[in-house]
Amino acid sequence: MGGRLVTGALTQRTAPVIPAPDLSYSQPVTLDGETVNVAGSVDVLTTKITRISTAAGYTYIGKADPGSSESDPVWQIIRIHEVGDDMTSLSAGGNMNFDNRWDQRLILDYS
Repeated sequence: MGGRLVTGALTQRTAPVIPAPDLSYSQPVTLDGETVNVAGSVDVLTTKITRISTAAGYTYIGKADPGSSESDPVWQIIRIHEVGDDMTSLSAGGNMNFDNRWDQRLILDYS
């Protein structure tokens, strides 16, 4: 097991590297009457809250730090549009930054 060297004024220790647990998941989710399989993983060091909503034929997925208000500009938002077997995914503001407001997801620019 590897580690990194931590030094102090009079002591020297090797701190162990502890791997994060594998928190992968796969589960069925029903949106608008259609069941799809959603898969992903959770990083225990950077867990985000997630919001999912549908409107006007689009699915919106937003992520932010726990405790964030839906009106704070701290959200990463993706808009998904499905037509038949085709799916298009676009990001708010054309990037994956956490600088959007969830309560404005319907009027943001996506690219």
